[in-house]
Amino acid sequence: MKILVTGASGFVGSHVAELLAERGCDVAVLLRGSSSRAWLKDLAVEVREGSLSDSESLNRAVRGVDRVVHVAGVVSYGLEQPLV
Repeated sequence: MKILVTGASGFVGSHVAELLAERGCDVAVLLRGSSSRAWLKDLAVEVREGSLSDSESLNRAVRGVDRVVHVAGVVSYGLEQPLV
């Protein structure tokens, strides 16, 4: 089974990708070109570059995928001041 993990450059997402790979899943991860790959360096995962905000790259990323595990989160709203 091919599983796409979003947010895999982060702490939680990288551990989700690691667990799935350890369980024998074929794992792909959706990463922006600027995302760090440090937490994924020792994992056998396929990197698919793109962004959740870019429908074209998202369509490419899900091609051939059986399931998506969505772990990505918004960390910035483009505001000069924090919300809280």
